[in-house]
Amino acid sequence: MLSWTLWLILLGYGVLMWWIAPTTKTFPSFFQGKDRTGKNPEVAILTASIVVSWIFAKSITNAANLGRSYGLMGGLAYAGYYIGIPICGILIIRLRRMTGSRSLAEYVSKTYGNAAVKFFMAIVLLRLYNEVWSNTAVVGSYFGQPESYSFILSAIAFTVLVLIYSLKGGLRASLVTDFIQFGLLVFAVLLTLLWVVPQAPALSITPQESGFWNSGVDLLLVALIQCIPYTFHDPVLTDRAFLAGAKTTYRAYLLAGIIASSLIILFSFVGMAARVIGGDAAVDAPVQAAAAGGTGILALMLSVMMLSGGSTLDSTFSSTSKAVAIDLKVGSQPILLGKISMVAMAIVGNLPMLFGTNILKATTVSGTMVLGLAPIFLLISRHKLPQAAFFAPVGISVILGIVSALNPALLPWQIGSGENASLLAWNLVTFILVWIVFGYFYWQGKFKVDNSSK
Repeated sequence: MLSWTLWLILLGYGVLMWWIAPTTKTFPSFFQGKDRTGKNPEVAILTASIVVSWIFAKSITNAANLGRSYGLMGGLAYAGYYIGIPICGILIIRLRRMTGSRSLAEYVSKTYGNAAVKFFMAIVLLRLYNEVWSNTAVVGSYFGQPESYSFILSAIAFTVLVLIYSLKGGLRASLVTDFIQFGLLVFAVLLTLLWVVPQAPALSITPQESGFWNSGVDLLLVALIQCIPYTFHDPVLTDRAFLAGAKTTYRAYLLAGIIASSLIILFSFVGMAARVIGGDAAVDAPVQAAAAGGTGILALMLSVMMLSGGSTLDSTFSSTSKAVAIDLKVGSQPILLGKISMVAMAIVGNLPMLFGTNILKATTVSGTMVLGLAPIFLLISRHKLPQAAFFAPVGISVILGIVSALNPALLPWQIGSGENASLLAWNLVTFILVWIVFGYFYWQGKFKVDNSSK
């Protein structure tokens, strides 16, 4: 009975989104999210889309898991990433005004050259690739154990359902369905909290272990270091900052940051409740909490994950199509190429799911690898800079991010004694290095520009 209920919810979700998603055949609608009259998205739809696209299924799962481990501090630590949303919006508005660029790729190309933009787009596509498997795997976990038949089949089915309506309308379909999914997600999250939290007679907001560094403070510091560059390697977020006027964009990103971080903190209470309720602590906290509530709460929790994961997935597909067809300028038929790239990403992006990759690492490792983007987009230049000003900091962060993931013990010291002590140390060292090397090449390039203008 439970299995059939979950499958009916999955099918119902796909049918509802396909029915809501508009069909678009024009460039402005498919790639720029304009409606049939050519109007840009308004504050409400843009805010909703930013929030629900960045409240990933894996984000909700991570927030709950961290709430289980670190209590309220776990929710605050993960919410630290969402501080980057309004900062990202403000910086892109500034970038648009200063340089007239219509995308981050255009800015990188004009400032650092063609080789730099190709490297940047490779990082962007890697991010989008991560988003596919990490969200479909979360949905699959409600149908079975990782790598099981039911797990894989449900994750693939979820991908196909989202892909179908994404192909139908591109970015416009993503925006419209995001608006509906936002309302449903908020309702489902609140309903989940109303059921789960009262089940814990003495909700524990404190960490599982005692001590300052064991409270999750180290992860909060990692999030604060990563939050700005992390936003700039995610086109799901940055693409939306080019869709409307400056005032609309500013309001939308400010509201989205407040709403998204609040939802993340609220959902961490599911993890706190799961710790008190008990059960299998080896599984993700939302599944653990839902298992205590039977069919009804499990179906509700699955709905939350599908709404958050589906909104991220359709945005991932629309951003993939723009990255390939517009930013990389491959081919002469952008809409057709965009649709082909969506299908390719759906297939390739699900491959890691088969091997049970850790969901949280999809966030923390990529966050370390892109620390080099912080100076690139914080110090915006109206003039062309040496390519080394891009490749040196970004290259260093990519290399150190990979090294820290493969062999964290290579760094001989840690910061604190918590679970993320090594990760924090790697991030701080990487952060300092990328700013030093960028500063050197930035001022070298600025000195040449100043001298040539005399």
